[in-house]
Amino acid sequence: MKALFRSLPTLCLGAALAACSATPADPVSFKENDLYGLKDPSGKVIVAPSIELQPVYHEGMAAVRINNKWGYMDRKGQLLIPTLYKRPGPFSDGLAGVCLTYSECGYIDTRGRTVVPFEYDWVEGFDDAKDGLAVVAKGNLFGMINRKGEQVIPLRFSSRPITEKGYVLLNDSASKKSGLMNTSGKVVLPFEYDGFAYNTWGGRLINDNLLSVAKEGKWGFIDLNGKVVLPYIYDRPGFFRDGKAIVQRDGKHYRIDRKGNETPLEYEPLKLP
Repeated sequence: MKALFRSLPTLCLGAALAACSATPADPVSFKENDLYGLKDPSGKVIVAPSIELQPVYHEGMAAVRINNKWGYMDRKGQLLIPTLYKRPGPFSDGLAGVCLTYSECGYIDTRGRTVVPFEYDWVEGFDDAKDGLAVVAKGNLFGMINRKGEQVIPLRFSSRPITEKGYVLLNDSASKKSGLMNTSGKVVLPFEYDGFAYNTWGGRLINDNLLSVAKEGKWGFIDLNGKVVLPYIYDRPGFFRDGKAIVQRDGKHYRIDRKGNETPLEYEPLKLP
């Protein structure tokens, strides 16, 4: 009579808890004669100095350059993906962007299998901050793809997309106008603006739920539905914070509220970088 066994979950109790939940440690690099090698956490050498640039691990894999070509090593120091590539990217959710030449770039998995064909000039990593999309470029045009290789943001924009809170700022190569799409590929704000201002100090496109946009040489403010909140009368962009913004109009500076009420400033504000 055969005994029947049901697999039970592993129990981690007391002192065993840390060891049970710990993830494998990444190797430690060391340098010798201008080349890098790897040691395991105990200090044992697992890769003799042969790597030309210091490796950094992501998701248990490190891009390594040997004889001016790139491949990937695992935590045991095994070269799982041979040195075939240029411009390697870190692994993110199991995929890495790599290039066979400087104009043949695509994505591979942790076994080195091609997941997205090598048909782009430039690829970036898939990013949770971009809702799982990645920026790609070909022929000086930019777009964004998902992990299946599908173009969610079509490859027709003249500058690198900027993503924030599910919105993507884009510059159309044909009309030379700017607009917003979302990370599902839907147009949110039409491509009719001369420009959108980005707050480089605060690192935000959207400030107090408003966008600073330009038309016909003047700046104004709109909401995320495209409604004009403050008209296009300002000489330079401004950014709202806690209901206030500093703007320039007719060569003078003002602090304004969301209704456009102005308070003159007696000093020259610092210029944005």
